[in-house]
Amino acid sequence: MPTLTEGRKLAALEILESYTRQLHDSKSISVTQFELALRDTWGVGYQEVKDIMIDSVINHKEYVHLAAYYMENSNPAGVVVEFQQPLAELYGLRSWYYDEDKEEKKREFWRNAFALISQFDVDTEIEGASIPGTDLISCNFPSPKLNPLIPVSSSKNL
Repeated sequence: MPTLTEGRKLAALEILESYTRQLHDSKSISVTQFELALRDTWGVGYQEVKDIMIDSVINHKEYVHLAAYYMENSNPAGVVVEFQQPLAELYGLRSWYYDEDKEEKKREFWRNAFALISQFDVDTEIEGASIPGTDLISCNFPSPKLNPLIPVSSSKNL
């Protein structure tokens, strides 16, 4: 299975950082343009990009939100089979199809993700959480392997 190697990461660093910033700023990206840029840069096809996104969610925390967004939005018909288990684990679901709280857990994941992203905006100092009622203490991630808390620069937020 293809992975996000250091070579691939370096080759696509500008793309990864640019789309991470765009996801931070607008809470969405064009997954089609993102995928095409990666395919062109790495000289791979769609299946390899899927494998690399799965690896990114599991092993590259700096791109977990970007990869998760891609995984959830890359297919207009719904989340493809390969992405269902990694996303279920990321969101803290028992199963992609058989968890009655799936939509709420997904909303909570993204609410916390965008709150965390806003905490670490390198261009702007932000006091408190970006979403009212959310702070780092309330970010209950289901799996430390998939969602480690990023160290914060201010103990005020702890």
